[in-house]
Amino acid sequence: MIVVLKQNPNRHQLESLIAWLQEKGIIIHTSIGEAHTILGLVGDTSQLDIDLIAALDIVEDVKRVQEPYKNANRKFHPEDTVVKVGNTQIGGGSAPDIMQFGGNYPDFVDRDVLLELEDYKGNLLQIDSSDEFDQSVLETGSMNGHLYGVCLGTNTLVLAYNKTMLDEADVPTTWEGLCNENLKGKIAYCSPSKSGSAYTQLCTMLFSQPTIEEGWDLVGKFIANLDGKLQDSSGNCHKLVASGEYALGVTIEKSAVLYADNPDIGFVYPEQNSAVPDGVALIKDCPNEENAKLFIDFVTSAECQTAQNADWARRPVRSDITPKGLCSLEDCHVGNYDFSYAASHRDEIKEQFNDLVAG
Repeated sequence: MIVVLKQNPNRHQLESLIAWLQEKGIIIHTSIGEAHTILGLVGDTSQLDIDLIAALDIVEDVKRVQEPYKNANRKFHPEDTVVKVGNTQIGGGSAPDIMQFGGNYPDFVDRDVLLELEDYKGNLLQIDSSDEFDQSVLETGSMNGHLYGVCLGTNTLVLAYNKTMLDEADVPTTWEGLCNENLKGKIAYCSPSKSGSAYTQLCTMLFSQPTIEEGWDLVGKFIANLDGKLQDSSGNCHKLVASGEYALGVTIEKSAVLYADNPDIGFVYPEQNSAVPDGVALIKDCPNEENAKLFIDFVTSAECQTAQNADWARRPVRSDITPKGLCSLEDCHVGNYDFSYAASHRDEIKEQFNDLVAG
């Protein structure tokens, strides 16, 4: 619930209102703007009489807020959030310097908002040596022969399975294997319309076949094998497998490795997989270009890449670092992922998937 106060509210009346609310166990977040002061009320607000509060002289309006993330909601917090790091201001209308990207970076290349990094490579950014940086991964940040983004790691797809529900011999190792009738209704998969990683998984299935038409034939069979069950969050798929609600889940490597110490959970890398880049790009005309370049230098350094692998189970993209707890990229059966097609046909692909689900 939010309470919008009139301008210059009587101090004593305001203190009385706050004290009354606190007596009822309500937590109050105060946001002071140029025109109004807003009280964000968190707790059991069902006990509060809206009409009684609205009748107070200092109150202009009272609204119930049902949306999630109430503390960050514009109704609670109408002003921009501003974070200062050193002399740099983040938010509050300040322009960003760096964009983190996944498989969607061609969208931003087409919109001409990213800075080409060809002149930067080998100057400040030491990524041009194959002895230090995996050049094949570097290509995932390139488009039309130009480098736009630097890969920091890869989101590699896996099939996680519950060993108490599925014999290892029955675990599919290909995307076609997901169409096995023995798995009908036992696969946790998120709707591509609600998850970027699920969209990547869908496109990977499409690209695993010789033609897109054959890819859609595979996807149609896969949808039929889901037996009408689609998840609302890709983050739930591995959890549903771990809890025993589903025998198998389509998920990403960094989620599956969370269960490395769980003897009941395993995962495999399907053939014709995709290692989708997780990287950064510089935004054109950014206000702190040199510092942004130095930041990219740091996150691609041996020190940072080693720490990311050890602390966050992320695969390093440097050739001089052997990943710990993860297989090499060569062992992930990586196929060809057409980033440009996936980006330019995103709406069309999602619509066709939904049509197939609807029957």
